[in-house]
Amino acid sequence: MTATIDAHSIVYFPIPKVASSSLKRVFYHANHGKPLDEDAPGASAHAEASSTRFHRVDLSAYEGWTKIAVVRDPIRRILSAYTNRVLQRKVLSARHVNPAAAEALGVPLDPGLQKFVFNIDQYRALSAPIRNHTDPSAVFLGPDLGWFDKVYRMEELDALVEYLSGRTGVRLVLPSRMVSETKIDFADLPAAVQRGLREYCAADYGYLRDYYAPL
Repeated sequence: MTATIDAHSIVYFPIPKVASSSLKRVFYHANHGKPLDEDAPGASAHAEASSTRFHRVDLSAYEGWTKIAVVRDPIRRILSAYTNRVLQRKVLSARHVNPAAAEALGVPLDPGLQKFVFNIDQYRALSAPIRNHTDPSAVFLGPDLGWFDKVYRMEELDALVEYLSGRTGVRLVLPSRMVSETKIDFADLPAAVQRGLREYCAADYGYLRDYYAPL
């Protein structure tokens, strides 16, 4: 599902781990004229606009609309997915993954970063949340970024919010983003792990070549 500002024909295509939670709240505010009440029963920005694979979206519904995407450095996105989903939310623990399935694939539960990177395809097979948060950008944005009217880098979120405020006349503020407790600096990683991340993200860097150079 996309996030929309219907009165102004603006649509945003979210990608997991690319400030999507914060931006969905911005779009909710702009679309409804008031911020999302987080304390209301069932209130969820993700329920309003979950990240959806591009091929499942009815693109004809947005003919003539302003189409917006936000992209992020691919390796930093994978590292964020690991810290948030594996370290914090424990989605690769026995509580969420069948240990027998992990054993059959030859991978441990609760992996360290090196194990995760070297076996990312196996962990993607084990866990839908891992798969969703490590799918390439093109899965959510389609094969051609030229289809979008505006593509912002994650470092340009303030400019996006300013643009939306100007278009809608609503004073919008970017909420505090979800911050992973553990910060992983790519430069501090062993060379083999760096190489594994570069290999996994190579196609995504090619897709985002106009926005990010490989780390």
